[in-house]
Amino acid sequence: MSCTRNSVVLVALGLLLTYVPFQAMGATSSLQAASAKNKTKLAVCAPVKALTKSCSSKAGPTALMDQICSELLAPAKAMADSKDPSKLHYGCGVATAAQVEKLSSSLAALEPRVAAAAAQASSSQATLAQGQNQTAALSAGVTALKAAVAALAAQVAGAQQQQLAGSANTSDITQKIAALSATRAQTAQQLASLAAANQTTAQGIAALKAASQQCTCGLELAVVNATVAAVQSAQAAGAVDISSVNATAESAKAAVATGSAAIASVNASIATLAANLPTINVTGLVTLSALSSIDAATLNGVPAAQFLRNRIVLYSASSTTLAATLGGRSGADAKCVAPTSIGRPAGLVQARAFLGVAAGDSIANLPPLYGIPIGMPIESASGQVVAADFAALSGGSLAVSLEAAGVLPTGSVWWSGSNPDGSLATSAGVPFTCVGWTDGSASRVGVVGTSGATTGRLVNSASTRACNLAAHLLCLAF
Repeated sequence: MSCTRNSVVLVALGLLLTYVPFQAMGATSSLQAASAKNKTKLAVCAPVKALTKSCSSKAGPTALMDQICSELLAPAKAMADSKDPSKLHYGCGVATAAQVEKLSSSLAALEPRVAAAAAQASSSQATLAQGQNQTAALSAGVTALKAAVAALAAQVAGAQQQQLAGSANTSDITQKIAALSATRAQTAQQLASLAAANQTTAQGIAALKAASQQCTCGLELAVVNATVAAVQSAQAAGAVDISSVNATAESAKAAVATGSAAIASVNASIATLAANLPTINVTGLVTLSALSSIDAATLNGVPAAQFLRNRIVLYSASSTTLAATLGGRSGADAKCVAPTSIGRPAGLVQARAFLGVAAGDSIANLPPLYGIPIGMPIESASGQVVAADFAALSGGSLAVSLEAAGVLPTGSVWWSGSNPDGSLATSAGVPFTCVGWTDGSASRVGVVGTSGATTGRLVNSASTRACNLAAHLLCLAF
């Protein structure tokens, strides 16, 4: 039969028509199986449309096309050939002319809808990209805002530390707050713009979803939806960050206001104090007559005028002589502050033994070593000037002898260990100091000074004394 002779052509035509659901009968089962297995995309709509148009108009380009159309549209029953009654035709019954025409119209209507859906998807993707860019800008704005708030908080803390001194500068902090407010306003505008873009994107997505029945866009929609959800999540996080920044900024403003008030109060107090200072009569607080009225007994018997002024006093560490075993520099200094020392004035807290111990610790080196003033007169405990200054004392140029000043008894000697110029006394490199004032044997000697001299013999009597003998120890209090 004709349907069998043209089976190859019908299979090919069936592959082209598999996208549309036909009501197949008889021999169409093989066509439907092939259609389900190899579903064609919408790109075949143009050739199918051309073929169905040719079939419905009976204007095929060849006789074979006319025969194919005739067999397709013929009912599925035996009919005699109009040209040769001895032949029977058995139509395929694939579709009626009305069904073919309906298919053509449906395909023609579907094409613009698919194109519109593709355009909507492209527009939504562009809007989505713009939203992502705005979200990135918003995140950068929020980061900058956080940094500005952190810097402001650090300045506020510094201002609070400066409040007590009254030196905090609030103008810079005020400028920082103004800049922070401007940045915050700009960020809010970006957030509003992003929200509008999100709304536009949502409308485009809604329209695209409404048209999703006309095309296979499920995967594309899923990707778009996921990206939009990520943008909305980032927007929500940005809103939370902005809220936190706003709270921090308000807190900083409050702290600055409090600090400014405290600074203003301190400045006012300082101004009041400065205004009152000229009215205080300081001269009436301390006068010479007031000093003379102070009870001398409370100052250990020393008149107030002498107690309050700087002095250098030369005195004896003991009323008796001492052995040469003084205990070195530290031991000799300790004897100068012992309760047995006589003539040590009250009010002078520092005291040193007036003798040479070593080359680097001679009488001449006492001022730089122990801070003894060099430009002040040297006095006795009673206030009599013994020497004009330390150089005169150590060099043996006295105003009066130590006997006359009451420092030492008449005809006495004192351990010095020094030459007339105050340097350490030695012989053949061996110091005359009883081994640094630690050895009391008779085989050792130490240099002594005399109490009655007013020249170089004060510190060097030109003779030595055996270390097993005793002599006085002089001290300086300052």
